[in-house]
Amino acid sequence: MEVSEQLKLLLKEQVKRQSSAGGISDLLQQVFKEAIQEMLQAEMDNHVGYEKHAPDACEYPNSRNGTSS
Repeated sequence: MEVSEQLKLLLKEQVKRQSSAGGISDLLQQVFKEAIQEMLQAEMDNHVGYEKHAPDACEYPNSRNGTSS
């Protein structure tokens, strides 16, 4: 999978706005955090068979309520 040109441009813009290496590090940390959270959410949606807060979620016995049947 390749990173889109649009994403590359956005990251370049944000990096240019940082005044120090620490700012760049914080920016990258936030980007990785968001990406990992999105991947984990997609994995959970795939695992349970529906998206979070989906209207049809109540049809499942364990609809992300924190309990197991």
